[in-house]
Amino acid sequence: YNYGQPSRAGYDFLGWNTSSTATTAKWGPNTTSFEVSTGTSTTIYAVWKQIVTYTVSYSAGGGVGSIASSTVQSGQSLTLSSGIGFSKTGYTLKSWNGNDGNNYSLGQTITVTKNLILTAVWQANEYPVIYNGNGGVHSSGKKTWRDEVNTFTFNEAEPISLEDIGNKDFERIGYELLGWNSSWTANLPLETYTVTEDKEPELYAIWKLRSNLWIHKNGNWRIGLPYIYHNGKWHFC
Repeated sequence: YNYGQPSRAGYDFLGWNTSSTATTAKWGPNTTSFEVSTGTSTTIYAVWKQIVTYTVSYSAGGGVGSIASSTVQSGQSLTLSSGIGFSKTGYTLKSWNGNDGNNYSLGQTITVTKNLILTAVWQANEYPVIYNGNGGVHSSGKKTWRDEVNTFTFNEAEPISLEDIGNKDFERIGYELLGWNSSWTANLPLETYTVTEDKEPELYAIWKLRSNLWIHKNGNWRIGLPYIYHNGKWHFC
């Protein structure tokens, strides 16, 4: 006898058996014919196994965007998302935290045996700081200097007083450095600064004019003459 391969929604066809309650097949799913004795009556039953599926979904964990969930049969493998579709200002997606208590790498291939919700794990970005002399000059001779070693962390209050970070090798003849501020027009320095934008922060030197102005003339430093401020400029009497 010759039989075609049957189908049933939501089930895998395992093969054939002579028992209607069998959970294993006597003949495999690719068997298309078998022999029976002449003059006998034999009933052959399809053996089915219900397909179990699980859903793997993603949560932005404080970020924004969306990543499509995946429906996978139990025991099959799945490559997890690399995170494209989620974003969070000032942060980088580093891994996934599963509701099963396990951590998963971005793009990791796993065997799916349960429903799984993966929540994004974010790490705050680190930024080099640009220091602007704001009238002063760095020891390199430049008006600005980029510190790539002592970085600032996004959304964290960083101490920026002179006692904490120093003068960063900036000088301005005749002026005393009070500290640093995120505004070049400020009169007073800040004690702390927090990066709130996804870009390198820039801090400006805040200077105070000394009571005596030192000038360099004929190869020597000496105290300058009294000075006045007139028409937007300092003039020496």
